[in-house]
Amino acid sequence: MIPRKVLSWHIHFCLFLLAEFSFGQTVCGKHPPLFLRNSEDLISVHCMKEDLKQLRTQLTTIHPQLTYYKTEKQVDSLFAEVNSTCSTPLKTIEFIEIVSTLLQYLNDSHTNISPLVLTQFSHVKRVFPFYLEQINDKFYLQKCFKDIIPRGTECLEIDNIPISTILDKAKQFAFKEGMASEAHNQMALKLVSRIYNFYHLKNREFLTFKLVDFTGDTLEKKLQSTTLRSVLFDNEWNPKEAVWYWFDSSGTACLQLGSFSAKGNNGMRRILDEFFKEVNLRKSPHVFIDLRGNSGGYVSIKNYLISYLDTSNTDKRERYDFIRSEEDRFSSIGWWIKYRYRSYLKRYPNDTLIAKEWHYIESPNGTNCQLFYDNNSRVSRKAYRGKVSVAINGVSMSASVMFSSWIQTTGRGVLYGEMCMGGHKGTFGDAVQLKLKHSKIPFNMSTVKITPLVTADATTSGIVPDVLLKPTITQLKNGIDPIKEVLGFYKKNITKIK
Repeated sequence: MIPRKVLSWHIHFCLFLLAEFSFGQTVCGKHPPLFLRNSEDLISVHCMKEDLKQLRTQLTTIHPQLTYYKTEKQVDSLFAEVNSTCSTPLKTIEFIEIVSTLLQYLNDSHTNISPLVLTQFSHVKRVFPFYLEQINDKFYLQKCFKDIIPRGTECLEIDNIPISTILDKAKQFAFKEGMASEAHNQMALKLVSRIYNFYHLKNREFLTFKLVDFTGDTLEKKLQSTTLRSVLFDNEWNPKEAVWYWFDSSGTACLQLGSFSAKGNNGMRRILDEFFKEVNLRKSPHVFIDLRGNSGGYVSIKNYLISYLDTSNTDKRERYDFIRSEEDRFSSIGWWIKYRYRSYLKRYPNDTLIAKEWHYIESPNGTNCQLFYDNNSRVSRKAYRGKVSVAINGVSMSASVMFSSWIQTTGRGVLYGEMCMGGHKGTFGDAVQLKLKHSKIPFNMSTVKITPLVTADATTSGIVPDVLLKPTITQLKNGIDPIKEVLGFYKKNITKIK
């Protein structure tokens, strides 16, 4: 005969197993990774609330300046509102949208849910890539898969869904930095294709664009989608971050920087050294630096580039704000680096910066710290003294924003293009990827705030170029770069230098 206590335990265990198999999609902590799930799978209330607690704690203990753009009261109020929204089980994608909107509210482009999350779900297998340009509240094809639709064609709807509706959804995932609202809209335009593929294509083989052709007639065009895998390995749609330079027939030196980290720290320095060596040999009267789409990278490379252009020894000091945690840039240094710190300070005890770094490294988690770096790495007599032009747009972020700020505030060059993703007060950075424990949703969070001292008191509004330029419909149709047209050179006239 089975004892009553043992029988009771067996009954409870069987009920637990039944709950696991019957409601496994909503049992807290049992969610598989996103690539093994469907975006419609439910997340339990308990899971969501525990994940929101985790997120609030990590924002407080890891993010260097959580209330840089928002007050503590505003952040608490938003979390309370989100908590009430999560009072019933929600689909995974609904919870992702909530968390994305919450992080976006902080106006820190490095603290976010990456739009790439939408490609991780197991059911996303077919896509149709394209890019749009918005001109006077209308949407035009900038680029289309296999060039099936001509550039400059006006787009009205996709599968009876207005483009504006898809754009509104894209804004939930587009990054925000400070008050650079126009840049936020530009990035959302870049995401329209990804948002359509995830929410509306549903792995169908065909889709239908409603267009206005060049004669003014409205028509519908049925197109075939392609596999996600084929696009991921397509260099045209997923190119490596471009870093190269070339010279046009007039001698203008053109430096294309897709990021400040594409070749690694030393590799980027070598490219800049080679570029300016060639500039000096050719006696180029004009240097054009293209930062459109530059997502950032090493701030040290940004400073290295500035050192080649600084002709008046401007103030390049920067303040780094940290909060000590297991995720900051100093958390991963090994015993050898620590040994070198101690050895260095024995020889140079009066090196204030190194001493402060070491004091911060030895401090307990939760310690706030400000470190100041002067960034004077090259004397001004070696700098290039000719004309400088810089191109930016809404997807120019992080270090590229800081470089653009330096160009504009010092008057060293002229900015062309559209508002970039940030203002003159610096940027957040050193983002780490974390994961919500129960829902398994990955997200990014900043671990440092970098502020140039010369612009520390500037406004939080986005950087507006000296010369605002957007492509016209005619330029779109003919594939003409509006900035290069204004500056008077074209890629077809260049000699490319590797």
